[in-house]
Amino acid sequence: MNSALVIYAAMFRKSNMGSPISKPGKFLFSLNIHIVYERVKYLADQVF
Repeated sequence: MNSALVIYAAMFRKSNMGSPISKPGKFLFSLNIHIVYERVKYLADQVF
């Protein structure tokens, strides 16, 4: 899980070099989306 987040963060940084002002906000927003997605995927695996 941790390594996946690190890889995700690295990819996100590379893809958003052009917008330094909104980078932290966008990063946190995308990170939250990613974490929620991981939780939902985990719960779905538990159910099915």
